[in-house]
Order: sequence, then structure tokens, then C-alpha cells
Amino acid sequence: MPSMQKSARRLMLVLATTGAALAMSMGPASADSDGLSETTQDAWNNWDEGACLVGEGAGQMVSGAWIGAPYSALDLLKGGERLSEPTQDAWKNWDEGAGKLGQGAGQMVSGAWIGVPYSILDFAKDATGAEVALPAGMTIEEWNALTPTQKEELGYTCGE
Repeated sequence: MPSMQKSARRLMLVLATTGAALAMSMGPASADSDGLSETTQDAWNNWDEGACLVGEGAGQMVSGAWIGAPYSALDLLKGGERLSEPTQDAWKNWDEGAGKLGQGAGQMVSGAWIGVPYSILDFAKDATGAEVALPAGMTIEEWNALTPTQKEELGYTCGE
């Protein structure tokens, strides 16, 4: 038993050190920056929120497993027909964490999918001082919704 306690202490030390290092290196970022379009800011904030959910969900999964594993093993050894309350609570905690992790990962992917092209567009406009030339009265969202044929009808030719 002493070697198991020693291993558990080492694992906790590694997890605590890693968590502290990650927390210090991932300071809060804000998308409230001049020069960024509203779409880029929304995508950035969505990505940040997703990253937060990934971290929270992963932590919840680890804590659920940490508490649940010994209790579920004990439940199995007792041979009861129902799980004990600590095992059920840990299982529920793990499931909630997995849901947050999945949602957060999805938000990070969607934030990057939308944010990358718009941030490049924002950078190009900022670097050149130019505005994107769109047909009069048309927003970028309306332009993006057009088919290639509709864009050609408005005078746009791919590659120009």
C-alpha cells in the first residue's frame, strides 16, 4: 500500500504542476480590439469560451474518474445490484465533464473555421488601408451567400 500512496502523490504533484503551468500560460484573451470586424470578434470569443469548456470538462472528467474508479471497484467487489451513491455521483460528474469537453471542442473548431478567414481579411484591410469592394449596399455576409454564378452576374470573375 505505501508504494500506491507514493505513486498517487507523485501523480497529484504532476497534475498540480501541469495545471498551474497551463493556468499561468493561458491568460485571458480579449477580442475587444480595434480593427477587428464584429464577426472576427465573435469567433474569437466563441473560441475562448470553447477552450474554457474544454479545460473545465477535462478537469471534471479527471475528478470523476479519480473518485469513481475506487468506488466502482468496491461496488464490483461487493457484488451489489446497484451502484453506490459516490459511484453514481462520480459517473454523473464524468458525463457532465465529457459533455462540456465535447461542446468546447466544437466551439473551438467553429470559432477557428469562421474566425481565421475573417481575421485574415481584417489584417489585409488593416495592412493595406483598403476596404473590400463590394457591390453598393451589399454586406460581406450577403456577398458570401451568393453562388459563383450570381457573383459573375455582378461582374466578379474568380482570380481578378
